[in-house]
Amino acid sequence: MTVTSVRRFTKPQRTYDLTVSGIHTYYVLAGATPVLVHNSNGCVNWAANSVKTWGHTFKTHGAGARNTKALTDRARSTGNQQGQWLDNDAAAEFLKGFHVEGAGPRSVRIPDGLGQVIMPDGSIVQARAATIVPSPNGLYKTGFPIIGPN
Repeated sequence: MTVTSVRRFTKPQRTYDLTVSGIHTYYVLAGATPVLVHNSNGCVNWAANSVKTWGHTFKTHGAGARNTKALTDRARSTGNQQGQWLDNDAAAEFLKGFHVEGAGPRSVRIPDGLGQVIMPDGSIVQARAATIVPSPNGLYKTGFPIIGPN
């Protein structure tokens, strides 16, 4: 489709703001014509480096040697297992599919090779699941790999 011209005019017209929960874009009918519209609540930045979207999911539990060292130190000092993503972009793409507004904290199975768990003794095991925790803004507070079910 090519836009051939644009014209502007002013006339009072009743308008409505509509937000559809859990859906970013959707179709409405203008007469008999379907029109693609966007929710007015803004677009979510699903990039792994978006702290607004992911909280400390990748800042703390993300891939990289610096995080591996910090998580190893934390596991040793606290005695608690620490999960780490091995590929932030792949993890963000995977976790995006589990975003549900209003859902509470939960665990989900993850693909092999997406995460690891650092044990208090410093050993590393493959993660089979992840815990995801929503934030008050409806996105993520954190998400981290866990050993999960065998």
